[in-house]
Amino acid sequence: MQPTLSSLRPLFGGLLLAFLAAGPDPATAQSTLPAPPPAAAPATTLWEPAAAPVAARGPVAGPPARWFRLDTTQLAARLATAPPETRPEAAITLDLPHPDGTLHRYALTRVPVLAPALAARYPRLRTFAGRALDEPAATVRLEYTPTGLHAELRGADGSVSTITGIESEPATPPTLYQSRAQAPVAFDCQALLPPDAPRSSGPAIHPRPRPRPTAGSCARCGWPWPPPTSS
Repeated sequence: MQPTLSSLRPLFGGLLLAFLAAGPDPATAQSTLPAPPPAAAPATTLWEPAAAPVAARGPVAGPPARWFRLDTTQLAARLATAPPETRPEAAITLDLPHPDGTLHRYALTRVPVLAPALAARYPRLRTFAGRALDEPAATVRLEYTPTGLHAELRGADGSVSTITGIESEPATPPTLYQSRAQAPVAFDCQALLPPDAPRSSGPAIHPRPRPRPTAGSCARCGWPWPPPTSS
């Protein structure tokens, strides 16, 4: 006797119920799906171009300046990882603004200028030195203290620019900074001359490159003080 459609209908219904019962629970299946990859964190920028403060707008004597907003939290974190100057191969990379509004990369290391006892007494007075990665002849001297960031950049052509901040709140490092080109100034450091030596009226140039200031040296020119006596 051939089975009829009506006689097979209960069989098909049982197979369908068994299939549904054996299948995964929709909620469980949804929970086992692979999670989407986390969204990439937005890149943080150390310097952001900013408008000049009201007090600095209008005609200003001297070279023009470019203004930037500094992420002081990120700066402090980066400088904290700077190695000593004896490990230049591990120097950190830091972007610094130039007066034309561009950012240039510098390799920085810690360069102490205080005696060890003074450095231990004032740990928040930190000094650094470095060279531009894209122009090794360009150098920078940088200090980061409770009053903020101060930097002097010297180009390969002898040009000098500075990065200084404007205090916004008492006891808080500034976040608004200007990068300004400095006009050349003739400076005659006569600290090393004997008391009875004649003082020149024009700028004097040391016969050797200027060393960096250290404890026990002239803070303006870097040469040892007091001067050595000649035999």
